[in-house]
Order: sequence, then C-alpha cells, then structure tokens
Amino acid sequence: MGILLACGDGLLSWRGSWRRVPCPILRADLAAEHAGQVAAVDNLAGLLWHDGELQPCDRSIEALRLWQGFALLLSSDTDCLSLWDAHGPVRTVRAGIYPQDMHLVGDHAAVCGGLDGMLRLYSLPGLELVLETELPGMPERVSIHGDQAYVLSLLPEPEVHTAVLRVDLRSRSYVRLMELPGLPGAVLAEGSGAWIAGSETLLHSPDRLCEADCLIDGFGLVRHLSAVRDRLLITDPVAGICAMYRRGALSVLYRGEVGQAIFTT
Repeated sequence: MGILLACGDGLLSWRGSWRRVPCPILRADLAAEHAGQVAAVDNLAGLLWHDGELQPCDRSIEALRLWQGFALLLSSDTDCLSLWDAHGPVRTVRAGIYPQDMHLVGDHAAVCGGLDGMLRLYSLPGLELVLETELPGMPERVSIHGDQAYVLSLLPEPEVHTAVLRVDLRSRSYVRLMELPGLPGAVLAEGSGAWIAGSETLLHSPDRLCEADCLIDGFGLVRHLSAVRDRLLITDPVAGICAMYRRGALSVLYRGEVGQAIFTT
C-alpha cells in the first residue's frame, strides 16, 4: 500500500520515503489513481495529466477521479462535471452553481451542487441524472457508504458554520447530525461512521449517532481525507501538512504546499 501526494513539488509517491513521480506537471493540486493508472491536475497552470497525456483544462478543478480509464473532473469555474479520455472531454453536464466536491461510488458520481443547494447523482459513462435532492445551505463536501451520504453544507447565517447531514439515498430524507463552527473541510464515510473536518477540527462520528468518539485539534482546514484499514491520511493546505493518523497517533509525513493525498494500491 502506497501514498500519492499532489503538492508544490509535483506528484510524489511514498513507500517508506518520498519519491517524485515522473510527470510533466511541476506542481499539483489533485491526484487520482486506479488500477495503476495515475492522473493529476495543476489548477494554477490549468493542466490535466491523464493516460500519459498533458492537456489544458479549467483552472478551478475541485475534484478529480478515475473511472474505467476515463478521468472525471468537477469544475467550479464552468459549473460542470466532465468525462475525459486521453484526447479531451467526451461528455459534459451542468452540475450546480460553484460545485465543490464529488464522490465516485461504483458507476455513479455524487456531486455537491454548491450555491444551488442540491445533491445530485449521475450515472456513468453517460452522466445521466438519476437522483436529485435539495438540502439546507450550500452542500460543499460529500462521501457515500452504502445507501448513506454524508454531506457538509455551508450555512452563512447567523454566523458562518457547517451542518453535517446524513442523507438516505433511497428515501432522499436527511438527518442533521451536528453543526461545526467555520467552513466545511472534508468528509469520509466508512462502515463505522464518518470522519468529518471543519475549521481547525477533525472528528469521527459513529454510525447512526449524533456525537463524536474521536476529536483531533490543531489543524487549519483539512481538505482531503483517505483511509485504508486503520490508517487515515490527512491533507491540510492551510497548515501545509500531509499527515497520517493511526491508533491514536498523528504523524506528519510532509510539510509545504500540499494538495490532495490518497492511498494507492
């Protein structure tokens, strides 16, 4: 099991130590890996590296995923979800107003619509809309486990705070689990509940409960989470760290300009 990190040094891999992945992108914000295929995005330069090809893309890509050899890109600049092959976009759909996050589950992509207040589910490869439900505030982060979606929604009044919602995708009903001060950071659903990050805080909420059984302070704003077995990979661009949390201990693996870190096969 390895780690792939998008950062100011480009694209790095970890198997005991950091090594640069041969890649024409000099700095990276987002990374994706599936079945040995790797992709990366540089939002500053507006570049996508995918299937060995370097292509121009929008500068405001919020999420990048790989699906059956294709790259999925979510842009808050064009408000679009697009499916790319090695030659460019092959299919594009409108996916909200300033959409902020996407979660890939099987042959479906869930997208937080941002300012339009919607959570949508699209089928692949056609990007047909198969589910749409309105949520309070501005949905900005999403992660799905089974038929449950955990969503972080920004509520601007009376003060900026984040609502943590659990959405039943069958009934489209939702439960407000808790509220956190500040901005949405990241969410990662798993069998035992969900890891949830907001301003300066990372916590774990047990399944079906409206409380936290683990709380970790000292962050700026965690933006990406990745997990495998008992290991949690955390990237915080505000604090400038990539860290590993395991068995109650937090270890910093990298300091600097960080984007997204993921576990790889």
